[in-house]
Amino acid sequence: MRCSEVCELLSSYMDGMLPAEEMKAVDEHLSLCPDCREELRQLEETVAILRNLGEVEPPADLRDSILNKIQASARKGEQVVSIWDRLKRWGSLGGLVAVAACLLFVAVVVSPRFSGFRMGAGMSSSTEEIAEGESGFLAADMPHAGQGLEMEIFNGAQDGALEAPRQMLDMDSAPEVERKVIKRAYLSLVVEDLEEDFERVVALVEEAGGFVQSSSTWENERQRTSNLSVRVPVDRFANILARLEELGRVKGREISGQDVTTEYVDTEARLRNLERQEERFLEILNRANTVEEILNIERELERVRGEIEALTARLKSLDELTSLSTIDIELKQLKVSAERIATPGWQGVFAEAYQAAVSTVNSILNFVGELIILIGRILPFLPLAFLAWLGYRRYRKNRKEAEE
Repeated sequence: MRCSEVCELLSSYMDGMLPAEEMKAVDEHLSLCPDCREELRQLEETVAILRNLGEVEPPADLRDSILNKIQASARKGEQVVSIWDRLKRWGSLGGLVAVAACLLFVAVVVSPRFSGFRMGAGMSSSTEEIAEGESGFLAADMPHAGQGLEMEIFNGAQDGALEAPRQMLDMDSAPEVERKVIKRAYLSLVVEDLEEDFERVVALVEEAGGFVQSSSTWENERQRTSNLSVRVPVDRFANILARLEELGRVKGREISGQDVTTEYVDTEARLRNLERQEERFLEILNRANTVEEILNIERELERVRGEIEALTARLKSLDELTSLSTIDIELKQLKVSAERIATPGWQGVFAEAYQAAVSTVNSILNFVGELIILIGRILPFLPLAFLAWLGYRRYRKNRKEAEE
């Protein structure tokens, strides 16, 4: 099972939702692959952090606050006189023509110039709503805090809510971000000398500034096989792959890449946002007056710092995965060479003939020994077989006499 397949199954593996065969296959792969074990560990840490997040309750005065805003909006609407009512009061065709001309002028000339302004205003209103929502939840955690301290927390949450749209606008105007790609390759080679080519692979990888992550070797009646998982610098990836292919006959080759640029940029933006929130909460903590205020702010700080640690670990993992590419190499050596004819010489012939003679004698002795053991197993049944034969013979004799 490949690493890419195992990574896709890790979530179901943690939940125990995989069939028994796939669970066993994933367990075996995890025991051999440090990369996949690290990916599973990070996933478990992320899940643990999310499970430890405290439940946030809405403020007790949320309903009254919403009703007050609705009533205030309704009163403001009553004060605005409808344009159609004004047109009805004008009652003259000249007034209608003048109003229509003004509207046409605004739509054609003024509107395009201020379309960008309206878009920014819409975005501002959306972010203000987000900030209001976050500030409400923070206020719920501090029901008895002072009004000044609540305003400070509101401002800190509003800064965090407004940060994401600003970062998105900065990304649009900023230069192109460095692309982050996780590169992997699989290479299967048939070689003539497994030990020698194994050492050549290790030397080639270490010379390029990489390292061997894991390796294993086994053999059967037909061939010997070595598997290596190596990590090499991403800028030497193509060169190393080409030089590895020169070691033997290529039986299989696979290259894959996963673009994590969007995830990396998004994670960086979230991390900067949380760091600003942490600084803001520390400033508020220095001005807290009561024990309850201090405890509530420290609880928020603990939550923010937990998220910062998780995002920092994820960025570090992405940096490692993108700076070092992974190459899985399979080296196979056939016990009977298909590439060249080898002449062992007379010394080799006599040695093999002697080994064959010894093997034949041992086989004969083993056969004789097995035959003796078989006879020993049959002996206890011989008296019973003899009695059965006598009974059958007597039966045949009596039957023959009866027929005569």
